[in-house]
Amino acid sequence: MSTIDSTPGLNSNIEQRVNADPSYTDDLGLHGYMGGKKLESSNNLKFDKSPTETVLGGDTNAWIVFGRDRPAGVASGYGGQGATDAAAIDIVAGRASSANFDSYDDKLVSPNFFNDAARIYISQKTDLDKNFGLAETGIPSDFYKARSGIAIKADTVRVIGREGIRLVTGKALGVSGAGQFGERNAAGGSIVGVKGIELIAGNVTDDEEGFDLTSGNYKIKRVQPIPKGENLAEAMSNLTDHVSQIAQTLRDFMNSQQRFNSGVAGHVHVATSPFAPVLPAPGLIARNSKLAVQKTLYSTSMRTTTMALQMYKINYLSPEGKFWICSRLNKTN
Repeated sequence: MSTIDSTPGLNSNIEQRVNADPSYTDDLGLHGYMGGKKLESSNNLKFDKSPTETVLGGDTNAWIVFGRDRPAGVASGYGGQGATDAAAIDIVAGRASSANFDSYDDKLVSPNFFNDAARIYISQKTDLDKNFGLAETGIPSDFYKARSGIAIKADTVRVIGREGIRLVTGKALGVSGAGQFGERNAAGGSIVGVKGIELIAGNVTDDEEGFDLTSGNYKIKRVQPIPKGENLAEAMSNLTDHVSQIAQTLRDFMNSQQRFNSGVAGHVHVATSPFAPVLPAPGLIARNSKLAVQKTLYSTSMRTTTMALQMYKINYLSPEGKFWICSRLNKTN
């Protein structure tokens, strides 16, 4: 496995080093050199530049375009509409890399968010979800229109923080000079409410439908709130306590009922005459009275447990509950 020497300035004059010493092969391929010669781009694309754009690069099919919001041709996006406050920076490596052209030589191309290899797109005013073909979620699609945005797209994307990573939504705290309502959005509008973080795998958000023998036809929401670990753990703990209490009450009742049944089964009472009433034995009467008292206690216990379970559903399993086990903002599919 090759290594990259991070010594400052080491590679600043690599071409001279290669020319002076052709045997120098310290990771030359990574720097665009092989055998002492500069590697040429695999194609000779021509970028369809608009009059308002400044284009850097292109020799190795790596580009930086300074201009206005433009997801495709020169007439696309807010830049193509002539909108104000729509500045954009488009950083691309591998333009048209997956396009199936008969010939790449002198091919005139525009930005393409689907067949360019890797991109960082920054715009002051854009429709990111629409331009990148993202599936809709529960948030109305119009909410994210004409917003400033940054999109990162490639075959693989890694965000690496040596001491942690945070994904944060919402306004900054403690901002001075921002007015009564604090930080505003890029257009100067008020930021109303807080939108959550959505983790979408496969770019699929529609409900899942199917059929099984147990429930028949079913529909399951694919995008659902993410459970909150501590609330979920507490909910499971409380549910375990409730179930244990019910089980103990049932065991006590069954034991008492079994003793009563044993008393009835073993009781023998001889009538003094053919028409004399058969009365329960005194011990059986006492046992039955005790069972009646215990039954009242069990009923009270069950009512208490039932009320506790109802409160459990409200507190943990309802969006209005204080300890709802799901996140109110963050969702995933």
